[in-house]
Amino acid sequence: MNKNQLDSSERRRHPRVKSLWLISYVGKEEGVQKSPFSTTRTLDMSKAGVKLETIEPLDKNALLEMEIAIKESIFSVNGRVVYCRQVPAGNYFVGIQFDQPVEEIVKTISDDLLETSP
Repeated sequence: MNKNQLDSSERRRHPRVKSLWLISYVGKEEGVQKSPFSTTRTLDMSKAGVKLETIEPLDKNALLEMEIAIKESIFSVNGRVVYCRQVPAGNYFVGIQFDQPVEEIVKTISDDLLETSP
């Protein structure tokens, strides 16, 4: 299976792309840093949000400033934590909703899928 794959079973408004990319984030509130700078990986993405895997829980509704490294591009986005669930391995799956849809992210990933398809 390709590391980036469209999820055809998805029933959300915006289809998710399963993807593993590095993401750096920091919690902010009214422009003031509220959490330490952290780096983790994405699990899937759409133009409206991203699912992360973290080692620490994130508070629901926490505001994040993020930089997502995709191929040779870095995308700066802001978002809000909509859920945080601990998984059996002890880490956390965190859903982030972007403040604004980011079409360029999914286009970049989808272009990669088209280039690597058999």
